[in-house]
Amino acid sequence: MPDTAENGQMAVSMLEKGLAKPCGCPDRAYRLVFMDIEMPQMNGIEATEAIFNILGRRNKDMCRVVAVTAHTSGETKTDCLAAGMSQVLGKPVNPDHFWEAVMKYFYRLSEKEISQMRK
Repeated sequence: MPDTAENGQMAVSMLEKGLAKPCGCPDRAYRLVFMDIEMPQMNGIEATEAIFNILGRRNKDMCRVVAVTAHTSGETKTDCLAAGMSQVLGKPVNPDHFWEAVMKYFYRLSEKEISQMRK
């Protein structure tokens, strides 16, 4: 069952709790986060920056963040990617694009493997 956060601060706290599991294993944390850009308390860009500050930029591949936003302008995409997000999905979310993001970032499949699965 996926976890959900009501705001950006909650998303950051959930990641911190995942890293604080008894084993201390970084792989116990989240592998993929779909992050809404417009949230109360801390927006998705700020939350993503906080997540990568916690993980360290060199561990960016450990947790991938995919933006979900109705604002798909060039500036928004640029801001999302600059914050460390791997991809930007527009709202309403296209189910095929969502599936591809899960295959690519959670299961770590290559574009070729994803393409072969579609056939």
